[in-house]
Amino acid sequence: MSNKNILVLIAVLALLGGAVFAQQKLSKFGQNPSGYLAGMTIGKAVVNKITITDAGKTFDYPVASASGLLDALYPDTDPVLVSQTDAKHKNFQLESASPAAKIVLNNTLEILLGKENYPGRFVRFPSSPAVYLLNPLPLPNNPLSN
Repeated sequence: MSNKNILVLIAVLALLGGAVFAQQKLSKFGQNPSGYLAGMTIGKAVVNKITITDAGKTFDYPVASASGLLDALYPDTDPVLVSQTDAKHKNFQLESASPAAKIVLNNTLEILLGKENYPGRFVRFPSSPAVYLLNPLPLPNNPLSN
């Protein structure tokens, strides 16, 4: 192969690599965020208390062992928006009067937990009818699940 052919090959590979990189980065600009992350009004780093309520029982979850739970509650990208109205709250077990469970962060931010469904769990904020599908929420050593 001559030097000219090698330079052309390198230029074509560089253009293809640049096109793939640009496509991956620019594809996120057209997506509308679901709004879940905007509803997380408390930063992950400042959470110092986690309270879980299920079936009338309340459990203070140790923040020191809650990194998996916090990672699930604070995903890197907005989770899927499943519903924008309250029409299916009953199906998702997310009615305000009787959610499947709820998590309260720092005694201020409340997240209603609905039923689990592959590949995650339905959640919503009490102040909004929007329902999101989060990745599974790890709740190890939770006496409420017994």
